[in-house]
Amino acid sequence: MPQGKLIKRQRLPKNDQGDHWHWKDLNNGVNVTFYGKVFHIVNMDKFTSNFLDSEGIIVKPSEGLPIDPYIESRKNAAALSTFTTPLSFNKQKQFLELDRKVLRFFAFGMTGKTCSERCVRLLYMYVY
Repeated sequence: MPQGKLIKRQRLPKNDQGDHWHWKDLNNGVNVTFYGKVFHIVNMDKFTSNFLDSEGIIVKPSEGLPIDPYIESRKNAAALSTFTTPLSFNKQKQFLELDRKVLRFFAFGMTGKTCSERCVRLLYMYVY
């Protein structure tokens, strides 16, 4: 079961020529490879979309995530007994408001064959 961070904050190599991934290289519909793991970017948050627009990059339309049969079966089972407890503190909101600007992309792994390896991932890109 995959848990935690896959890659720490660093400059990621793009190819064998010594190039590194830059935020200008990321957009919807782009496949990115980080240390042999391939991810397909399908969506981004509103701040990221506005930031790319302000920098003159044309943002492609968002794509839908592939349907995970296991998650769908869990949703159907959970629909029988649903209740929610409201959270009074949102750590992610505080992080995004108080820290430097962070671009957030939604992607899914393409190298795995099982559902747990093809799960949705968040790619954070720190603007530099």
